[in-house]
Amino acid sequence: MMYESKKQFLSKVTAKGQITIPKAVRDDLGIDTDSKLRFIQNSADSYLIKVEETDSFWNRVNENVSQYGPIDDSPEINWGPDVGAEVID
Repeated sequence: MMYESKKQFLSKVTAKGQITIPKAVRDDLGIDTDSKLRFIQNSADSYLIKVEETDSFWNRVNENVSQYGPIDDSPEINWGPDVGAEVID
């Protein structure tokens, strides 16, 4: 089933070829500062714009924090009284 959009937005192209993506669109698509967009030609006069999934180290860290909670909430491991008392020559 094809998604039929009722929303329409207009952006003006600057002299440098840049546009501002409307906030409502950024929010709907989850576009942030470092997001990458892929432009796919649909026809002679239209393109499909897809948000690329960013698979970075920090995205994975944030996903794990969301799933398991921050590391600061983890209990401290009790290694016993002899840990740290070793004498190394």
